Amino acid sequence: MNELIKQNEIITGVVFISNDGKPVTSSAIVAQEFEKEHKNVLRDIREMLQKDELKIEQMFVEVELPDSYGRLQPAFIMNRDGFSLLAMGFTGEKALKFKLEFIEAFNKMEEKLKPQIPKSFGEALLLAGQQQLQIEAQQKQIEEAKPKVDFYNTVTKNNKTVDMSEAAKLLKLKDEKGKIIGRNKLFKFLRDEGILMKGNEPYQRFVEWGYFDVIEDIKDGKRIFVQTTVFQKGLDAIRKLYNKKLGKCS
Repeated sequence: MNELIKQNEIITGVVFISNDGKPVTSSAIVAQEFEKEHKNVLRDIREMLQKDELKIEQMFVEVELPDSYGRLQPAFIMNRDGFSLLAMGFTGEKALKFKLEFIEAFNKMEEKLKPQIPKSFGEALLLAGQQQLQIEAQQKQIEEAKPKVDFYNTVTKNNKTVDMSEAAKLLKLKDEKGKIIGRNKLFKFLRDEGILMKGNEPYQRFVEWGYFDVIEDIKDGKRIFVQTTVFQKGLDAIRKLYNKKLGKCS
């Protein structure tokens, strides 16, 4: 199951077609449909792969897929056998319903992939037209997702700054209860302190002071994606301000 899908492939439906023309699904889809945490599904797959007695390497391939924000995240692509093995441990009435839905989706996709032999010249023309429409629809999906993927690549290539999620991990700021705050609470703190605007963009003076950078993507003269990133100088300033607010020594 090598080269199952290209990185940044657009995926629709519970079961989709891999590069080698096989019906597959992803760990992210399984997690969503079975109402599980994706990190737990990834953990279960990795635990199975670590067992030497299970010859299942061909059932799973680890890849990176874009999430709803265009950010690449770890995931596994699996064939029918891989899904069956993984879902074997999912129990409950709802789990049974979801399993049946996946099996039906695999069956439909496999049926769809069977070679269609036209019986007449008219059927051949109709089949060619349908295939062309499918190709055009897939191309449109890829083009629509491209700005998000390009935007992600722009951010990750900027090695002088980090995004706010990474900033929160690096700062490890703790609230009054001693719990480390995440990206959303960090955004709120910076908005409350008048550093970020309502849309989480920094005010211009903080950009000019070298605390933040704003990475944007512009299409047809309009800003379609904007992300605030933080320089090391900004991280130091945020830590000092936060600790001062909590009455700690900086």
